[in-house]
Amino acid sequence: MNTLAPASIEDLRQALAEYQTVQVVGARSTPVRSLDVEAQVAMIAITGVLDLRPPDLTCAVRAGTSVVEFQSALAEHGLCIPITDSVGTVGGAYMAHQGAGIWRDWTIGATFMLADGTVAKSGSHAVKSVAGYDVHRFMAGTRGSLAICLELIFRLYPLATKLEVLEPDAEMVEVADPTQIRLMKRAKAIFDPTNKLNPGEWGFM
Repeated sequence: MNTLAPASIEDLRQALAEYQTVQVVGARSTPVRSLDVEAQVAMIAITGVLDLRPPDLTCAVRAGTSVVEFQSALAEHGLCIPITDSVGTVGGAYMAHQGAGIWRDWTIGATFMLADGTVAKSGSHAVKSVAGYDVHRFMAGTRGSLAICLELIFRLYPLATKLEVLEPDAEMVEVADPTQIRLMKRAKAIFDPTNKLNPGEWGFM
């Protein structure tokens, strides 16, 4: 299995075009399932804070940016995301962390790449928006099995805010509810019909 760390969006698109199946990971700070794929793509080189807007209390950041670096950049402006999760990448925490529901609560927008290389956006810097379905909230915690997270937009809080403590889980959480399984299979068919991204991640698709 080849291991890649694309340095740009175009590099990532080329990797998806080259391999039939890929496993998308972050910094591997939480458990990573062993999958039968042609290549493993580590989203650790596409990094950086893109658009920090202190007056609006929002910030866009690339998914490969480490949580520590992101929080440090926010702290310089007296801001933070009120979550103490000091390991891994921002995108990894959003996509794979078992506390993804809490990360989801602070996410107001995101950019994803689908398995065919298409880039899709959801949400914006507007904290209150009625522009369609919040795909960025749906994608939180899906472990890269539907799309690859490229960028995230968060709403922020003053640094003095009490932080919500998140601890990395030692084990993967399995899905057993038939309704949830049915909905996840339907989402897979919509977002990744060729089953290119993280095939077998959930055990049932």
